[in-house]
Amino acid sequence: MENEEVLNVKKKSIWFYVVVAFILLQYWVLFDKATNGIKVGTAQDLGSGILLSGLCWWYVWKQLDRKPLIGSVVGIVVYLLLTFFALVLANK
Repeated sequence: MENEEVLNVKKKSIWFYVVVAFILLQYWVLFDKATNGIKVGTAQDLGSGILLSGLCWWYVWKQLDRKPLIGSVVGIVVYLLLTFFALVLANK
């Protein structure tokens, strides 16, 4: 009986881990730009960052059996907060 319960656990696909790595890489690049003096917070950065962060978080929350729309909103808010902190870091 225990073996059947272990087999019923939903396994994450490789894409789940690729998307999580992409999210972390996106946030790392944001702070890397801020610490190296590269301009952060341009319209292009914000637009693409919000889009990619929202889509990635949508996928992650969907894979975790939660409401994907909420994940997308969480991703957008997280990206905006991290952009704000990167701007503060860049303008010490």
